[in-house]
Amino acid sequence: MPKEKSNTPIKSIRMRGISASIFENRTDRGTPFYKVVLVRTYKDGEEFKSTPTYSRDDIPILVHLANQAWDFVLQKERENHAETQPDID
Repeated sequence: MPKEKSNTPIKSIRMRGISASIFENRTDRGTPFYKVVLVRTYKDGEEFKSTPTYSRDDIPILVHLANQAWDFVLQKERENHAETQPDID
């Protein structure tokens, strides 16, 4: 199964200028796996910029967003597992 390249997150979670973007990738065998990018966005004049650096007060927000991203990834993995496993009745 060929890999598809996409720079579009499957989910973005935002809070107070910080975002967690979740990306789905696939192995050579087509098995999905997930990556999370955490960034802070700010405005410099008229231009928006992003940075991977955070202040002390950003840390609780990072923890909250990371937990939400983790929950989302775990749910996606459960869904993927359910799709590949036959129902046993």
